[in-house]
Amino acid sequence: AFGSFDKEFDRSWILLEALQQSGAEISYCHFDLWAGHRHKTNLFPWRWLLLAGRYLAGLIRITRQFLQKPRCDVLYVGYMGHLDLLFAALLNRQRRSTLVFDPCISLYNTLVEDRRIVGEGGLLARIIRRLDVVPCRLADLVLSDTRSHGEYFESVLGVPSRKLHRVFVGAGLDWQRARWSPREHAAFEVLFYAKFSPLHGLPVILDAVERLKAEPIRFTIVGGGQLEEDVRRAVARPRSSALEWIPWLERDAL
Repeated sequence: AFGSFDKEFDRSWILLEALQQSGAEISYCHFDLWAGHRHKTNLFPWRWLLLAGRYLAGLIRITRQFLQKPRCDVLYVGYMGHLDLLFAALLNRQRRSTLVFDPCISLYNTLVEDRRIVGEGGLLARIIRRLDVVPCRLADLVLSDTRSHGEYFESVLGVPSRKLHRVFVGAGLDWQRARWSPREHAAFEVLFYAKFSPLHGLPVILDAVERLKAEPIRFTIVGGGQLEEDVRRAVARPRSSALEWIPWLERDAL
């Protein structure tokens, strides 16, 4: 498992946990680039410079680790490993392990089409698109979390269908074993947990909260990110007592 991927991100830990439970031995060449930076779109410019320095130092360290380890059957690069994949492919030229890329998202779809942080058609948008395309070309296998996501990678980014393999996000084993029973005579409770990007449907949920404010329903929204201001406005509305916002919870606290 190679790179700067977020070990606490659901996609990463669930998949790696499942591999271990299936009998795979996982060796890590890893550093946590995103520690302390849960919501990446809100970083100040100088923070990006610090991250660039941290990334370079971490990459040098895990490259040394990689060269000291024996050849593996599968070289896995997880989210967000678009840059990591370029270095993994270079290091893997002699060893020829099966190179698996789990991007989880398309950078172009996220930054240009969904969040609209970068304008479409400009130089930066074209660079971001290449950061999607090139790693997928270098990988032997590209994972997608849904069929529709895989179709996007195929039709928009040109990834051959033979390379694409769908793996649902799923849930960790402890969560699968959890049991729940509603409290007697309690209000109906709705929990939403995610980062606040447009893709995650937060505006639709907040609209539902407003429409159902006369009903005995309690909404709890856990998360943060790009659309936090929309949540703040919703909580500040009159008669918003049925809506609670918890800024963020890590996995164990959740």
